[in-house]
Amino acid sequence: MRRLWVLLMVALVLGMACNLPGLPGAQPPTPFPTPPQAGPGPTLPAALPSPTVSGVCILTAQQDVPVYTRPHAGAALFGTLPAGSSVQPVYRTADGWYGFDPGTTQNQPGIFRLRWVQGVAFAANGPCETLPLAPALPAGVCFAVAVAQTPVRTSPTADAPLVGTLPPGAYAAAQGRGPQPWLQVNLDEGQNDLTGTGWITPDTVALDGPCNALPQVAGGAPAVTPTQTPPPASPPGAGGEIRVQFAPGAIRWQRTLTAGEDAFVFWAAQGQSTEILLTQGDQPADAALALAAPDGQPLQTYNIGRPDWRGMLPQTGDYHFAIAAPGGVDGLTLTVTIYPPLTAPQTIADTQVGYRLTYDQTVFSPGPPPPILMDEAAVSLMLVKAAFFEHTNLSEVSFVLDNAPQDDPTHCTTTPPEPVAYAQPSGIWRVNAVDYHLFLASEGAAGNFYDVYAFRAAVQGR
Repeated sequence: MRRLWVLLMVALVLGMACNLPGLPGAQPPTPFPTPPQAGPGPTLPAALPSPTVSGVCILTAQQDVPVYTRPHAGAALFGTLPAGSSVQPVYRTADGWYGFDPGTTQNQPGIFRLRWVQGVAFAANGPCETLPLAPALPAGVCFAVAVAQTPVRTSPTADAPLVGTLPPGAYAAAQGRGPQPWLQVNLDEGQNDLTGTGWITPDTVALDGPCNALPQVAGGAPAVTPTQTPPPASPPGAGGEIRVQFAPGAIRWQRTLTAGEDAFVFWAAQGQSTEILLTQGDQPADAALALAAPDGQPLQTYNIGRPDWRGMLPQTGDYHFAIAAPGGVDGLTLTVTIYPPLTAPQTIADTQVGYRLTYDQTVFSPGPPPPILMDEAAVSLMLVKAAFFEHTNLSEVSFVLDNAPQDDPTHCTTTPPEPVAYAQPSGIWRVNAVDYHLFLASEGAAGNFYDVYAFRAAVQGR
């Protein structure tokens, strides 16, 4: 027999508090450990260069100094530089800001790696007045920074005429979204050799700044909120069903049930991933859930002990599900999560084992497995979407799928994989009708701290 297991690993650099954005979605059957409370931001390490280095500009903080992501007090706060710490800036601004490399892992390229402090709180040593002036980096602008040759087109279509090309390191202000995955950029705001406006795709750029709320702009069909429910053919609740209606922009819907609320319907598009979960308190409910596709195909039938469903939806339309509970549904909590469609889907399939993995190329990219993982990985993906790293000291996130020999399938699902020192099994996570046994772990190595979520299942004799 062989074992098939999936490992999701998060590495954090020790010594710095972090404020990680929460990922939306339903909770697993056995809740993940509660993370430590986030602090106000990282405290940067003291005294990197010596204040007495000859011929080099050195700034020494006279007090605790706030550090910003842009040279403006209205920019996002990155952390705090303690009094007595010294930094070596590489850029300055005309109004007294200095930019330095904080020496922590950053996904931002070029000048966007720098962090900024106001010089009035520092004692300067060396030729600081000769530092080059930084280009304008206003606080409230989302910049698209080219990490590879990036074609800029006159309209949001792949065959539209070229305005020009942004070389690696050039950047422009992203000012709106058109039809997915296109972004409209203002070429007159930024550092590049082009003018006017144009359209780019995000696969060859890194976004920096407040980029999550870009407005919809003319140039294509308006973007549809991924979980927006279209007007139903019949009123909500017709036939005894309750229609799941998401708030604008939301991907998660939750309801505490009362007696008789046991039939539901929601609309979703083909290819969207969905989680449906029934809980009682913080535990899976003693209940069963049956789910049917728009054409009536059963995706799950009643089975006590299966109060959840997770998977990719096969069709566009209304999905119907019903709940059965020996003690009734009164007081149970129902959570429905529908994730946005993939912007740039990529599929990896293995016909021998029988697995298929689909991921979003704007979020993950193939890369080497983390050094803490000793086994040879069948698939290894690295999280590359810069927005997930903003204002954190998150170093890396890896998704690793391993397909290695294992003679005993029971051993596969009851024993944690090596080499990380895992905790005891932490429940079952069901995806596309396969039960994965979840193992949780924390591990320290080489000055880093790793959180590991390992999911193991015996599939097709592996």
